[in-house]
Amino acid sequence: MNSRGADVAIDHTSAPVVERVLEVTSGRGVDIVFNHVAGKTLQDDLRMLAPLGMIVSYAVIGGMPEFDLFKEMRSNIERSPAVRCFTMHSYDHLPERRQVAMARAIELLASGKVRPALATPIPLAEASRAHELLESRGALGKVLLRP
Repeated sequence: MNSRGADVAIDHTSAPVVERVLEVTSGRGVDIVFNHVAGKTLQDDLRMLAPLGMIVSYAVIGGMPEFDLFKEMRSNIERSPAVRCFTMHSYDHLPERRQVAMARAIELLASGKVRPALATPIPLAEASRAHELLESRGALGKVLLRP
């Protein structure tokens, strides 16, 4: 297990992700994929889902998919895939669920079961450097701008 609590980490730049996921899961696939890229990556996500698995799409930094998502889901029908689109505002109109979700997230963070990656804070005056880090994928974790 690595320092973030994962049993397996896959570097998408040095390994074919779908094949590696299927290999480490003995062909089963994963129950959930969190995808912030969208674009072409959703097709691969569908291929690595376990039966009744779900893709949670929470951003589209790679643009909207250029393929027919429903058609692609139907071509993977044996796995009964699900796709859920999520935003940080999804619970805004459901305050009771937001409280439960936030309490659970805080519990997971406090227990150490979830250990998010945090990048080095960058002074606000160096915001251009922060943008360069993000665009080059040079930051592991959240980029924090300090005033």
